[in-house]
Amino acid sequence: AEIYPNPFNDFVRVTINAKQTSVIDYVIYDATMREVENGKLNIGDEIINTQNIARGAYILKINSGEVNLQQKIVKM
Repeated sequence: AEIYPNPFNDFVRVTINAKQTSVIDYVIYDATMREVENGKLNIGDEIINTQNIARGAYILKINSGEVNLQQKIVKM
């Protein structure tokens, strides 16, 4: 999976290349590991709308049987 841009403003693009999984769960956590956003992503290019979360550092966690990723992301 590829996450960009990072840092970002109101949207984060996630590109997922997987063969077997069609829908993937994601969760965004704040610095205290409180969940602030969650949803589902499809394989390929997807955009996560982050307009409802404040500026700061977050952890984006992407989980499925085939794709597992945890990455720090920063909203400006």
